[in-house]
Amino acid sequence: MVRLLFAAFAFLALALGLSSPALANASATGAIYLTTLPSGADAWVDGAYVGRSPVLIDALPVGKHIVTAAKTGWESRELGVSVTERVAFQFVDFQLQRAARAPRVSGRLALRASERIETLSVDGAAVNLSKPPILDLEPGPHTIEARVGNAKIVRHAVVYAETTTNVILRSTPEEDERTAVLAPAATYLPASDVVLEGRRIAIRHNGHTASGSIGDSTMRVDGAPASFAAAPALVEGKLYLPLELYVRLGAVPQRAR
Repeated sequence: MVRLLFAAFAFLALALGLSSPALANASATGAIYLTTLPSGADAWVDGAYVGRSPVLIDALPVGKHIVTAAKTGWESRELGVSVTERVAFQFVDFQLQRAARAPRVSGRLALRASERIETLSVDGAAVNLSKPPILDLEPGPHTIEARVGNAKIVRHAVVYAETTTNVILRSTPEEDERTAVLAPAATYLPASDVVLEGRRIAIRHNGHTASGSIGDSTMRVDGAPASFAAAPALVEGKLYLPLELYVRLGAVPQRAR
């Protein structure tokens, strides 16, 4: 049936004297990869429901489209996006704001270390280490101080509502200056952009390339070595990458760090 409709359209176009470029434009499509913070927002394009974020929206005709994201308790966001033959694939990121009258909700901070965490405090308050260090915290910036083995480590991290922020506690020369935050690759990168073979990672995204290994904080980004405060890790079988890397790849805007 689709082929018959296309053939009918082509015949009508020829009968009306339309040129071949017009036919090409009629069939040209593009795609949008929509992410939201927090994830799980309902998404619409031009009023048609397309699923929950993160979501790949493909087969969009060339032209202007309205992308909307909404989640209970959060202010909805709307953005006009132009799909062109020159830019057929693009990324849209919404950082949602909590609705004014919505009740406060917490986020989670998950702390991981290669050695035993001897002592831990968050914002100056001691944390009981009898349980795994996964903490419910108010959204916003937090300061983490820990003793791991013989090293004292200080980290700064931002916790988002209804979102888990993963922080790797490891000693680095710049430990007071950098944020060692990991985020799941599936939230920010299409699966087709990431190849994981054993411990080796290869990424092609938005015109950038990156490569590295699980557990190694030194990677290559666009052919040049880059050192991150957090190393790529597998958490419950899922790939987590440094948030700084997503920023370098253009998958996360600067304001989301």
